[in-house]
Amino acid sequence: MFPKHARYVTSRANDMIGPELQVILWSLIDRDLDEGQELDYLQVFTLSIVHDSDRIYQRIRQKQEQPKRKKLHEISGIIEPVSGVTVWIIDSGDYCTMLLPDDY
Repeated sequence: MFPKHARYVTSRANDMIGPELQVILWSLIDRDLDEGQELDYLQVFTLSIVHDSDRIYQRIRQKQEQPKRKKLHEISGIIEPVSGVTVWIIDSGDYCTMLLPDDY
C-alpha cells in the first residue's frame, strides 16, 4: 500500500501545497505504515493554521473511513503553512496520488 516508488501530485495540489508540506503528508503515511497501522486507500488531510503565543503551527487533521480513524498533528517550523485546504492521498494499488477533492 502507498508505494514509495510511484507517488504523484496533481498540478493543482502542487500549486496549493509547498514541497515541505507535501513531504510531511507523505511521511505521515509512511510512519503509519511503519507502525503497522491498517490504512484505508483514501487518506484525508485537512490543513489549518494555529497561532499559539509566539508560534504558528501547521495543524493537520488526518482521517480515514475503514477502519475509522482520526489523528491530529501539529507541526511547528513550517515555512509556508496552509489553511482551509483539504488534501486527499489515494492509493490505487500500483501508484498513489496526492490531490485536491476538486481534482477527482
